[in-house]
Amino acid sequence: MQWLVEFQPEGPQAGLRLYDHPGGRLLGEVGGAELANLGFANGPPDAERTLTLAATLLGDKGEEGAVATASLPAPANGRRRKLWELPPAFHCTLIGTCLGASELRKLAPRVGVRDAPALTDYELHGLFVRGARARGAISHRLHKLLERKYAASLRRFARARDEAALEALWAEAWEQGTFAGPLWAVMSHGAAGEALLWRVYGEIHMLSHQVGAANRADLRRLARAEQGLEEARLQVEALRRRVAEAEQGLRGASRSRVELNALRERTLVAERRVDALLGGREWIELERARQEAERRRAAEADRAARLEVALGCREEELMRLRDRTGELEHELMERGAGMAALERQLDRLFDDTSDCPDGCPAEAVCRGGLAGRRVLCVGGRARLTPHYRALVEGQNGRFLHHDGGLEESAGRLQGLLASADVVICPADCVSHDAYYRVKGFCKRTGKPCLMLDGSGISSFARALDGLATLDGGGAGEGGGVVPVPRTN
Repeated sequence: MQWLVEFQPEGPQAGLRLYDHPGGRLLGEVGGAELANLGFANGPPDAERTLTLAATLLGDKGEEGAVATASLPAPANGRRRKLWELPPAFHCTLIGTCLGASELRKLAPRVGVRDAPALTDYELHGLFVRGARARGAISHRLHKLLERKYAASLRRFARARDEAALEALWAEAWEQGTFAGPLWAVMSHGAAGEALLWRVYGEIHMLSHQVGAANRADLRRLARAEQGLEEARLQVEALRRRVAEAEQGLRGASRSRVELNALRERTLVAERRVDALLGGREWIELERARQEAERRRAAEADRAARLEVALGCREEELMRLRDRTGELEHELMERGAGMAALERQLDRLFDDTSDCPDGCPAEAVCRGGLAGRRVLCVGGRARLTPHYRALVEGQNGRFLHHDGGLEESAGRLQGLLASADVVICPADCVSHDAYYRVKGFCKRTGKPCLMLDGSGISSFARALDGLATLDGGGAGEGGGVVPVPRTN
């Protein structure tokens, strides 16, 4: 058999993984912290050191193999590469960049995935990434979709006859800010060497890390939002006063319209008197009165027209003010919900239990909350770990933590899962492998597990509130796995 070695020196997926070739099946892996122990910390392994790795990962079973690490073979006759011919390390970034979740959900039934509606975007992405490693129904469908979607980019990059021309086209696309089509065109091009492919992969991979900066900006915006909460309340009160003033102006305009109609009625009465007295001595006086009434009517009509225009402007302003008031009130409700969860945790954290005598056998009950249960957090933001711990221990719980596969080993995760009473897993800050290990373990054992969409403090606080609704012995057919929506 042949082996394919994937080496990533840094980043969240740092480590060295061993696959069978060309099947793409993962045979074993070594985390970043263990590379130095095996002698791979200073660079990718050569063939001799890879045989040492193979013996370590495969348990020295005596299998003979040839190592495919030195280079990526060029396609025969200059043809373009198929998706399954690329190194498995490229598939996650390639599929995530070039295909959206809606496209994958549309494709899923055609490759036999019947439960796609029940899968999260993250789970569906992982399913297609694993399916792209080997030639099969999933990889063929994905390849055809990429070919059809990015046909224009493929035609443009097909003009490149050597790697230098291909690299120039990629640099031009990078400057223009268009990545998806050019990424597939370069990865599948027959003239692309291994160095260029890894460079393009690295540029796209580092670009994805910029999304993490947005999460940090969210924390800063949360702090500013808490600071500006009182300002928002004052704005709402000011808007309400303006609405009241606008409504008062509308009532004044309505009174002016009634006065105009009464004036028109009086004018009609005067005109009828003029018609009756045209031959009399009062004709001159009546004519003068009629002209004056006509002048006043014209003036009132002009004034009424201006009032109607002003009324329309006031009504439009009133609608805008009402819409803005509704938006601010909705924003206040959302912020209030997130802050309420945090306030409940703070109330529990500072709850006075000094009345409980020393040695009270029911001290855990007096303090309430988690009653000494062991709460394991898998993943999450490293800088927020002390806050997670404070929230758990503030509810009389014991806090356990695993970084979700960034540096700590999968073996330690298995031991922590077995010793924990409850598992909390923020899905946005955890590796694929750790995510599926947690989910599978909790489904098998029925252990309570809360899967969070976000890793912020508010989401973690809501998850702790939700523990009161979980049965400590399991949660039915779904094991103990319960999704918790993002609140920050």
